[in-house]
Amino acid sequence: MRRLFFFISVLLLNAAPIAAQNADSLAGTYLNGSRWFELADLYAADSQRISPLLRDFSKAMLDQMFNRPRQAISSIRTLLRRHQTQLGGGNVASMMFLMATDYSKLNRQDSAAWLLETFLDQTKDSPQFPLRDQARRSLDVYRALSAYRLFETDGRQRYELPLRLERTDSTGALFMVPCSFNGKASKACFDTGASYNVISTQLARKWGLRPVAHGVQVEGTARGEGDVVVADSISMGNLTMRNVPFVVLDLQANNSHAQSLMGSLELIIGQPFLTRFARYAIDLEQRAVFLYTDTVETHEKPTLCLPNSLHAKVSKNGRVMDFVLDSGSTTSSLGTDYYHDYQREVLARGKWDIHGSAGYGGVSYNSVFVMPEVSLSIGSMPFSLKKVEVVAMSSHEGALTRGYGRLGNDFMQRWGRLEIDNVNMVITLTQKKTDK
Repeated sequence: MRRLFFFISVLLLNAAPIAAQNADSLAGTYLNGSRWFELADLYAADSQRISPLLRDFSKAMLDQMFNRPRQAISSIRTLLRRHQTQLGGGNVASMMFLMATDYSKLNRQDSAAWLLETFLDQTKDSPQFPLRDQARRSLDVYRALSAYRLFETDGRQRYELPLRLERTDSTGALFMVPCSFNGKASKACFDTGASYNVISTQLARKWGLRPVAHGVQVEGTARGEGDVVVADSISMGNLTMRNVPFVVLDLQANNSHAQSLMGSLELIIGQPFLTRFARYAIDLEQRAVFLYTDTVETHEKPTLCLPNSLHAKVSKNGRVMDFVLDSGSTTSSLGTDYYHDYQREVLARGKWDIHGSAGYGGVSYNSVFVMPEVSLSIGSMPFSLKKVEVVAMSSHEGALTRGYGRLGNDFMQRWGRLEIDNVNMVITLTQKKTDK
């Protein structure tokens, strides 16, 4: 996402008043650094001091990152109408892609396809125009999905899914939901950190699922591509959802550690499924996931954002960071951005080691410092991570190690209930009854 904003660093601000320059400088810093929570605070407090281009750019990206697809389509159109010449080709292409993803979130796959088809037609005389190859691949996916009425349910307001903890290895456990997939008994990993619903190559082949599209780009330890299949139905608890798309990935490839976990990772429920609901709760005391189709708009300051996977607003001594909220990771960890910002503390208190981390694409070997304890908070709720790894360097610069970190299943198990509100983009953490 950071590559969207290369132009910001060369904006000419000298003609603006000093206060506007300061606001523009902050907005540019936050945009370039993908610091969405801080940008939201700046925009709410001081948007009129931001120059028109950066103000419209900030509004578009805030709507995008805080899961407001209808507003994002409108604000991106406003940005392009007012500032297309200043944006440059790369940023215009990126905005077209973001609009297409917004239409897809709204189940308007035909509109997403039309938008990318228009983009390709308008840039046909410039074959090297940014993102044209990616546009072709995405166009094929949207066209294929437009033939289905995706994510259909029976329209209830509340669903209850049984939840169980399944130990994978010595590092911890994952959330598993018993399910029926295309009428066949199975189980799915409930993964808030997954940008896609995923089915393994082996299981897709076993069940005879044929790809409807190719070329979906994914990233874990490494980057790769997967095919798209559509499940006729998936049933969990009292929910039956029809026409559910999955990305087919070979999770075992170059990943001996993942091979031992395949029983837990053959079917993954991720954000495309979860964002179909207004809110959901992971209730550890009732051992259930509750899905709700409605919520009340509160206009609270967001503590969640959704660049691709789910991120939480985490604070340390007043410093704001965003962590991936990842129930698909057995343990929490701190990333290379955290190491960069707190290097002196990490070197003084951490114990150096080499650890491997497994994900799609294989295993990365990381130079880590194991911290005895790190104190953090989400909103007014303090918590600590004990014996947590801080990644200083990695053999693979992948999604699993960069950024400030991820809050894994071990973090989630410490609470009685976690509620994720996809409309207000807030997380509510409730302590266990025994802890109160």
